[in-house]
Order: sequence, then C-alpha cells, then structure tokens
Amino acid sequence: METINTKEITRYKAELTKAEKYSEGLTVTSKEHYEAASKEGHEIALILKTIITRREQITKPLQAALKSARELFKPLEDRACDALENIKGKMLDW
Repeated sequence: METINTKEITRYKAELTKAEKYSEGLTVTSKEHYEAASKEGHEIALILKTIITRREQITKPLQAALKSARELFKPLEDRACDALENIKGKMLDW
C-alpha cells in the first residue's frame, strides 16, 4: 500500500487556511470582487477535487479488500446461522 505523505496533508491544510481566511473576509460589492471570488472559488474546488481523489486512492483498495473478506465468509456465516436456527427451532418444539 502506498504511504501517506504528511507534507502533502500539510500543504492542503495551508492552502485551505488561506481559502478560509479569504472566504471569511470576502465582501462582493463590484464586478471585480465577483470575478476575483469566482476565481478563488474555482481554485478551492480544484483543491477539493485533488483531496477527494487522493483520499479515494487510499480508501478504494481498502473497501475492495473489505468486500472480498465479507464475500469469502458470508456462506460460512449463513450456514452457521441456519444450523443455529435449526437447533433453536427443535428445542422450542420439544
């Protein structure tokens, strides 16, 4: 599995800190402000897309492994549950 680069996380945090400060101090009172805000919003959306893509690079293999493990053991679990139900049913009949 690929290791997580903590410098990468730190860079995202720094970029998002700037974005948060920008958004908190933003006032749109002219076309120029609107265009600047639009540009900044686009840049933040790109950062978000990059973060989501990176997260999925890590989580998708884990989800696939989890699915595989569940599929592997499901038939055994079903058989065990059926056997338990059979035993309990016969005990109740008695």
